[in-house]
Amino acid sequence: MKPFQFYKAKNFPILDAPIHNSVQLTFLEGSTRNAYTTIKSKNTIYLQKFELVEIYHEMEKELIGITCISAENGGVRDINFTKILIPVNFEAYLNRNEKYLIINAPKDVCKSFYERLTKYMLTSIDLEEMKFDFAKAAPLITEYYGAWFKGISSKVHAAALFGREVQSDTHFIEFVKQGQLSNIQIPFLFSDISHRIMLTKKSAVVLIENYDNIEIELKLLTEVYVRLIKEVWGN
Repeated sequence: MKPFQFYKAKNFPILDAPIHNSVQLTFLEGSTRNAYTTIKSKNTIYLQKFELVEIYHEMEKELIGITCISAENGGVRDINFTKILIPVNFEAYLNRNEKYLIINAPKDVCKSFYERLTKYMLTSIDLEEMKFDFAKAAPLITEYYGAWFKGISSKVHAAALFGREVQSDTHFIEFVKQGQLSNIQIPFLFSDISHRIMLTKKSAVVLIENYDNIEIELKLLTEVYVRLIKEVWGN
């Protein structure tokens, strides 16, 4: 599976030079360390419309543990920690004409990068996180293979349904009334081939199948954007 997160690109300047940013984080015993993020454009265009953007991001994660470092006496010394920084490199694809950006990274990486960008980075890049309204999308989708729900009841925090045409099942209808639809898996017909994809409430598209070709993936993602995401987002 390969996740792609969609954002509205309200403003994304031409980057003649990389954008560098750092945020100071506090660790145990008051020690500090900068977390770095770098955004740079590459001279690569896919399908004559997607500009390749490379991103390096140090993601903060709360984690309690112990590591060891060399001690002055030649032994080792334990170091306790409550958070770590995870360095990640990932790619994004900017459609400047349609004003949207697709980030190819897992959900937690996208969340960390977006929060850093919007809260701390002094840049003219302006991305907007958009919700995918499943109710608006329902008339555009003929069949669901799977559906995930949250907040079903005080005892059932999450539930999932799988099968053919699960949207017609009585459990699906009841869960929609009781909880919140968070993800769906659907067959998406493109070029006379049915592709399994997952759509999330935060406008992520997960390609279930392995294509190993970014241009094929971008063609499929473009079609998903035109036929579903753009229709739900509106103007």
